[in-house]
Amino acid sequence: MTGLIHLYCGDGKGKTTAAMGLAMRGVAHGKKVMVIQFLKDGTSGELALLATQQGVVIHGGKVTNAFSWKMTPEEKAQTKELHNKHMSNAI
Repeated sequence: MTGLIHLYCGDGKGKTTAAMGLAMRGVAHGKKVMVIQFLKDGTSGELALLATQQGVVIHGGKVTNAFSWKMTPEEKAQTKELHNKHMSNAI
């Protein structure tokens, strides 16, 4: 199986919008698309439209509303476990 992995990270806005635009482009070309959101609750507006498309799988969720630098060690461990689970679905 061949595929592409795009990772959008950094401060500020625009990461989700950029990722969803590229995901929609893939869908329009008949590609299977998997979106994994880290530290997000899965309620971004772009996801609602993308989720209606055939061949799209979306993983997301978060353990806490705290920013990563304010998480307790337990919250960080739970977050890591959740994200590792999502990544194992991608491979």
